[in-house]
Amino acid sequence: MEWKRYKHYFWRGLIDGDGCFYYGKKGNYQFCIASSFQQDWSATEDLFKELNIFKYSINRRSQKRRSGKYHNYSTIATAIGEGITKLGNYIYKGYPNDKIGFKRKYNKFIKIKESTKNKRHLKT
Repeated sequence: MEWKRYKHYFWRGLIDGDGCFYYGKKGNYQFCIASSFQQDWSATEDLFKELNIFKYSINRRSQKRRSGKYHNYSTIATAIGEGITKLGNYIYKGYPNDKIGFKRKYNKFIKIKESTKNKRHLKT
């Protein structure tokens, strides 16, 4: 189908809005998407399966704020470098040419990708 050629742009946009590539000072990294407490994560899980990303978690949280009200949300996340690399390679396919999306998120993904590549070389 024609639309499948552009599906990675949908995911890139979603991740630009609600996703996070995290790279910590100690070299730890994570990818997550945040949404409402009742979010149906099945489409994201389908994408992960399509990309052979099998180690991820779905969390639902309710946090009490100082005001006494609760903030309810859920996340889907992976902290496995190989999975983050597979996802980033998929959503940023063509980015160097089209430049569609937030450059800072793309750059953070590249930093994680390079870090995981270096860690794999150290293990061999």
